Amino acid sequence: MPHDRSALVAAWLRALAPTGFTPLPLPEFEHLVETHVHAMAAGLAADPMSTLAARRTGAALIDASFTDAESLRATLCVLGTGLLDLAEADGRPDPAARAFEMLAAVGAGYTARLRDWLFDQQEEVKQALQRANVEAARRLKRTEAWFREVFVRAAVGIAISDVDGRLAQANPALADILGCQPEELVGRSIEEFFHSQEAADLRADYHDLGTVGSKPLRRRRRLVRTDGQLVWVYLAVSVLRDSDDVPTLHLTMVENVSDLHLLQDLTSYQALHDVLTGLPNRQYLLSQLQSQLAEQPAGPAAGDHVTLYHLDLDGFAAINHGLGPDHGDRLLQVVARRLENQFAGQRALVARLTGDEFAVLYSAGSDPSGVLATVAEINEQLFEPVHIGGGGVGLSASIGVAHGVVGEIDPFELLRRADVSLRRAQATGKRQWFQFDHHRDDFDRRRATLAATLSGALEFGELTTLWQPWHSLVDGAFVGVSVRATWDHPEHGRIGHAECLALAEMTGAAVPLAAWLVDATCQQAGEWFDRFGDATPPIGVGLTVSQVADPDLVGTIRTAIEKADIRPNLLCLGIPTAALATEDGDTRDNLGVLTSMGVLVLLGEAGVGPLELALLDEWPLTAVQFAEPLVRSVAGVDPESRLVRTTGAMVRTLGDTALAVAVPGLCSAAEIEWWRSVGARAGCGPYYGHPVPAAELTVKLADRPARGRP
Repeated sequence: MPHDRSALVAAWLRALAPTGFTPLPLPEFEHLVETHVHAMAAGLAADPMSTLAARRTGAALIDASFTDAESLRATLCVLGTGLLDLAEADGRPDPAARAFEMLAAVGAGYTARLRDWLFDQQEEVKQALQRANVEAARRLKRTEAWFREVFVRAAVGIAISDVDGRLAQANPALADILGCQPEELVGRSIEEFFHSQEAADLRADYHDLGTVGSKPLRRRRRLVRTDGQLVWVYLAVSVLRDSDDVPTLHLTMVENVSDLHLLQDLTSYQALHDVLTGLPNRQYLLSQLQSQLAEQPAGPAAGDHVTLYHLDLDGFAAINHGLGPDHGDRLLQVVARRLENQFAGQRALVARLTGDEFAVLYSAGSDPSGVLATVAEINEQLFEPVHIGGGGVGLSASIGVAHGVVGEIDPFELLRRADVSLRRAQATGKRQWFQFDHHRDDFDRRRATLAATLSGALEFGELTTLWQPWHSLVDGAFVGVSVRATWDHPEHGRIGHAECLALAEMTGAAVPLAAWLVDATCQQAGEWFDRFGDATPPIGVGLTVSQVADPDLVGTIRTAIEKADIRPNLLCLGIPTAALATEDGDTRDNLGVLTSMGVLVLLGEAGVGPLELALLDEWPLTAVQFAEPLVRSVAGVDPESRLVRTTGAMVRTLGDTALAVAVPGLCSAAEIEWWRSVGARAGCGPYYGHPVPAAELTVKLADRPARGRP
């Protein structure tokens, strides 16, 4: 008997599983089903038979969330067979009748509890609807109160009008904007307050709001107050529709932006004009360039020329500092007025770019000639004295000129060309002018690109060192070394030492480059000294004027010497004449400390003038290295020329003072013989060989005859 009940429990669970979902955990639900099977079996075996357990079983199905008709069908199918088997096994008379009566009781209990469950659900829905209605009414009342409060107290004007434009409601803010009372607006047409020039457009905009898919209207427009004054407002208009989606009302929000409009006009003017002179500024000039150089129906024709003059006042910083900023500002205003007067009535725009720089954009049609006359007239106008600060001040300008062809040049490129031309003019002196040169620009842009990327190349180890051997002009012996920086550029090929220095001087890379060269030199000197001892030759590092003036130069060199653990006199600094002759305090302090440390100093890039002689007694120099251009000049002229005789006399004079003379760039035995004959001691150049890597020079050092320190 228990076995049959267990089989019935399992069959019932399988039948119920696909018909619904119960929130009861599976073990709990299995226990519930087993309990009801045992209870129905007990009722079936009772005498007289009891159907109470069967009614409870039907109700329990509803409580377990099996409310689907399929759940009842599956239950009756399983219990019909199972209860009949239990009744027959029990041996009671008429088992089929007893089993059917129990099934009927299950269905009755299921139906009764389902009815009660539905009633409960209906009651919950009813109560929820009632609560929702109460809450909706409360919210509607609160929303209406909020709307009324916002409508009355809003800082922006609010108007509600019908589709014909008649005002149904207007709040106090709108009445204040229009200069009347709110009640005076009701019934009037909103179109009465449109500006006459904008009324047609606004009327069409309001009409379009009623079309399907239209978006809210947002416009800045002018309204006319009841007193006739104009007021700038920002309109935000939307359409209100009824339940049938038919437009019924317009909601118009009106914000007074008159002050903002005036401020924007003022701000826009200030953003495009210079405050001091009132001239258009760089941004305005750029916008005009974009307009002039673009092919437009109303603009210049394609192929026409425009000319841009870029002016920089000569020596204005000295004038400004000498007379004071207030007088400097006055001069800038005078310059602005004179330029405006000069180009008045012409197709020209005068602008102030920055500081003491001005620009003139001249639309010259298809003929860019007349530049020379224009430049001369500009300087003639500026040179007329301005009586200021107790005296007359005359001005001049350096001027860069660039031409552009409409439809063929970018505005920024034209500005760049004019600026490049100005810098080129300034490089030649005051009151000069220069017209843009494509060929020179290609060269300058290459150098500028290289200069701009040199710092990165140094940082990422793209620069390497080569070592130039120096030889005795007497016996050809190996007497010294100088370090040379080289840059194997992937696009421009090998860039030599002199150009690396020149490129570094164009940016802020000169000081880091000097530190790198000094460190590399000291490290190499340390390696050679460890191997060759006192036979190690001194290594020369040529520095530029700015590198010598670096306030950190002494610290950089001291750190490099200590790091390499070498004697200071293994390092020889080549100092240009201009650095030794300077009055700069940092330069003099650096050289004084370095010589006291024992670092060797030679006069580099020397000529044959008296300045070099004047420096001999001032500094503890060990040698003089002539400039390579001088060496080349001497090699290419008559031996009896003044240059050759003067140079020879200079070398002999230096020899009399016990200073060694070093000569770079030697190309032939004849040159070597001449320099040796006048007393030069050492030389280098193509005749002796080009700079080589350190490993190759190490081999030469090892192979040379044993001798003492050079």
